[in-house]
Amino acid sequence: MKIFEPYANILYRNNGDGTFTDVTRDADLKHMGNHYSAVWGDYDNDGWLDLYAVDSGDISGGKAGLLYHNNADGTFTNVAPDVGLEHEAQERYGTAAWGDLDNDGFLDLIIKNGIRDQIPLEEGSLSVYKNNGNQNHWLQIKLVGEKSNRLGIGASITVNVGNQKLYGHLTGAGGGDYMSQGYAPVHFGLGENTQTDSITITWPSGIKQNIADITVDQLIAIHETS
Repeated sequence: MKIFEPYANILYRNNGDGTFTDVTRDADLKHMGNHYSAVWGDYDNDGWLDLYAVDSGDISGGKAGLLYHNNADGTFTNVAPDVGLEHEAQERYGTAAWGDLDNDGFLDLIIKNGIRDQIPLEEGSLSVYKNNGNQNHWLQIKLVGEKSNRLGIGASITVNVGNQKLYGHLTGAGGGDYMSQGYAPVHFGLGENTQTDSITITWPSGIKQNIADITVDQLIAIHETS
């Protein structure tokens, strides 16, 4: 692999039967670049996961990253220029992470500089972008394991709200990726919904826990119980 050679992103859709299908072109994610990291997060809280991809650039320097808005129909649109994320930095950004830094319910973005030693323009600044939010609702869930590990890593969460079923998985990365770690609570964008119908947590221990009628726009801690 040549450090400055552009490559296409690839998105594989899980078919639910142990196989995957390359849907990159159908999803309009075929951008060519020197991508080191891609992180998922619902930045506009509409209930659909969006994607930020870091582009470390070519011999001339770093390139602007791409924020792919999920169009809720299997396609994505790069909206980075529209939301203030098309920076003109010359240095090479290597990774990024989502996290709600100011606890307002909207995911902010941190972009880390640096890909490896002895690469031109490798050194540079760290960038933090505040999400100014909108009127959509949200819920953040912190898990506290008892029989499982204390942080609940490995647990899966299903949130039923309106006509949507939202899935989250606590991996420990928390919205981070290559050489990064995001904010720990599992974040759900809920769109216009003001109440969840039910929440199901499947803990690493195998315990399944159901909670109903949780008010939105808050961070809740759920302790593992039988």
